[in-house]
Amino acid sequence: MGQETLKWNEKEHQYLERMKAGCVNLYPDLANAEFTDYYYRVGIRPFRDEPRVGQDEKNPKIFHNYGHGGSGYTLSYGCALDIRKDVKKYFENECRPRSNL
Repeated sequence: MGQETLKWNEKEHQYLERMKAGCVNLYPDLANAEFTDYYYRVGIRPFRDEPRVGQDEKNPKIFHNYGHGGSGYTLSYGCALDIRKDVKKYFENECRPRSNL
């Protein structure tokens, strides 16, 4: 199973532009970025060398849980528990009522 270069077709691949728009909405600095070398994979799940599980370094309101590849189902429960712990900790610290007394 290899990676194939996407043969660009505006009509068939509009979802990539929607994905890019969503990313720009979260990170406006991406608006002027040049997006090249779109890739797609068929029949496999996205993966990374190591799954990304945890809080975003730049925007602490964003939590990541992806890149598990074919082990996604197997790892889903444990990774979800890890993320739950991180989200709970974030909200306990950030959303705690503060007194102005």
